[in-house]
Amino acid sequence: MFVRMKHAHALLFLAVLIISTYNLNAQTTPEKWGKLPKSDLTLENCSFDSSAAAMVLQDVGNIKLEYRINEWQVTYNRHKRIKIFNASALDEGNLLIPYYKGKGAEKLTNLDVQHFTPDGEKVKIKSDNIYDQDLTEDYAAKKIFIPNLQKGSIIEYRYELHSEDILTLYPWYFQGELPVRLSDLTVSCPKGFDYATLTNISKPFSINTTENGSDIGEGGARYASIIAHYTMEDMPSMEGDDYVNNIRNYQSNIRFQLKKLTYFSGEAKHIMTSWEQLAKKLEENSGFGGVYQKQFNSNKLWTAFKAKHGEGLSGESLFAALTEFVGTSIVWDGRFRFITENDPDVAFKNGTGSSADVNLSLISLLRKAGLEAFPVLVSSKDHGIMYPNYPFVAQFNSVVALVQTEGGGILLDATNPFNRVGELRTDHYNEGGWIVNSNNPEWIGFAPNEFATIWYGVMKLDESGSLSGSVSEGYSGKAVSSVRSSLSKKSGEAFVLSDYESNYPGTKVD
Repeated sequence: MFVRMKHAHALLFLAVLIISTYNLNAQTTPEKWGKLPKSDLTLENCSFDSSAAAMVLQDVGNIKLEYRINEWQVTYNRHKRIKIFNASALDEGNLLIPYYKGKGAEKLTNLDVQHFTPDGEKVKIKSDNIYDQDLTEDYAAKKIFIPNLQKGSIIEYRYELHSEDILTLYPWYFQGELPVRLSDLTVSCPKGFDYATLTNISKPFSINTTENGSDIGEGGARYASIIAHYTMEDMPSMEGDDYVNNIRNYQSNIRFQLKKLTYFSGEAKHIMTSWEQLAKKLEENSGFGGVYQKQFNSNKLWTAFKAKHGEGLSGESLFAALTEFVGTSIVWDGRFRFITENDPDVAFKNGTGSSADVNLSLISLLRKAGLEAFPVLVSSKDHGIMYPNYPFVAQFNSVVALVQTEGGGILLDATNPFNRVGELRTDHYNEGGWIVNSNNPEWIGFAPNEFATIWYGVMKLDESGSLSGSVSEGYSGKAVSSVRSSLSKKSGEAFVLSDYESNYPGTKVD
């Protein structure tokens, strides 16, 4: 079940700043690379969190949009310094710097890592302790091990990222799992690039200023720029929790989205428009609307479905059969996408695909069956929250299906073929989603069903303390698809044995 959404997320302090001029005197100024004040070397605890085993002394970022190699690029510099107060925090010396390696990959350069011993000796980390590691198909990371850390050590590292994504720049988090004494961000963009700024912060900035500046592009040409400066101080730690979808949603942060581009001629191009215009653009995109609006590109998939199920299905039985068929014919490959790489018949031939390949193919078949179906764009839990007030397409990273019936809309998700009608993959439950329909684009809210196991037993306790008897188990809500998935890979007997061995150690099942 879902509900209509008319307002943005009510639990967050959300402010939208295009460019503002709010200023307070900062208490701390960022230190330059390698310049360590004696007071930091002798620092024994965090002044605003005495229980912290470590703290971020400073986290300094610089985002600059500049013209390089005949195109606009974003350069992102980061310089971070961490103080170890307690031996329990020595694992802070295992650094991981992720970067995007997919289409339009980022380039990571100018990586420097060093640490200061408690007596002030500076030790540079050698390349032998720096490794490349693949995280996913799209992301890799520099993995860094800092040896010989001890209580009182200070870690310092810096790096540079280059990206072609001028639409969203880079997000910046003023808060993390360690307390942060100083978080400082400078953003420099040429005049003519008008960015909307979305902030989710827990207290006012220590510094929030903008000023006019100038930069030199390729060939020595100078152009006017706008320089924005944001600083926050004494930010408490905010760690993840089992009952929080994504702790990054709640850590103070700032994000950017290109709203309008004004050319030197004075002509303006509006990038961020309206939900109706965004829906229309997506419907015209060959990797989105073209997938389910063109009937010929899913003929083979449809023929295979009809060969298996015939003509007799309707209503919920049809929805369930289509979801199961698409989910088993195009197996989800673990990637969240809302733009496809292949038409449904190509994905069917490959036998695997992203969430876009799977669920846009499902929408195509729903429409072939004569049903009114639309895509619903969502953000997976790891991707973060969405902002219903602002038509930013970058806030989405996946898609599910919606079919309209006389009783209302029903959500479908074939990335797990064992999902029941009205049920989504757990990652897709992130407050709601946006229906892509240029005639009536609409935000809807939805929440997961219950996840329940019903256990009933008749047991006997003997004189030795052993318990024996018989039990029965039933499942409801989201637990059903989980059990169905397990039963597809093993027999009922094997499932019961493994379930009891893992959940009830020492139990013997006959």
